[in-house]
Amino acid sequence: MSKSIAANPSGEDSKAPLINQRTVIITLFVVAAVSCLFLYHTANPFEFLPRSSAYDVIAPSMKAQKSSNDPSLEKILKRAAMGDNTVIITTLNQAWAEPNSIFDIFLESFRTGNGTGKLLDHLVVVALDSKALDHCLSTHPHCYALNTSGLDFSGKEAYFMTSSYLEMMWIRIRLLSDVLAMGYNFVFT
Repeated sequence: MSKSIAANPSGEDSKAPLINQRTVIITLFVVAAVSCLFLYHTANPFEFLPRSSAYDVIAPSMKAQKSSNDPSLEKILKRAAMGDNTVIITTLNQAWAEPNSIFDIFLESFRTGNGTGKLLDHLVVVALDSKALDHCLSTHPHCYALNTSGLDFSGKEAYFMTSSYLEMMWIRIRLLSDVLAMGYNFVFT
């Protein structure tokens, strides 16, 4: 006891600074945790809206579309899937489906690349119109005709952020979400 009095001549309790340090550390931890929780909840800007309202604001055109459990898509995916249910997906329309077009170069790059030829077995080509489907079927075994009822994506370019471009993007997103819902992984190119 005499040692502690000698070390602390004023007789004050030496535990008080420790309690203050613990309080500061706990306070900092709580502030950091609350900040992280706040940032986590603000990551989705539409989270405050009910699900149907956010969906309508973001994708009004998809409202009427139902998820397609298309058996022909499932059949093509099953044939093209790797061992871990992964497929490679690309889209094709008439503008890119002419003979000796960029699509043919795309397929040729798989054939001639170092060790990439086997990946063609796992490539699914989604045709957006009948001419693209015809060309795909003549050059590749895994072709899927996407039903774009009432929409024409054949030859006219859909310029960025125009209504036809946004429709095309939402249809593509719907297809990719259907692929995931069927239990497949994909690489989209």
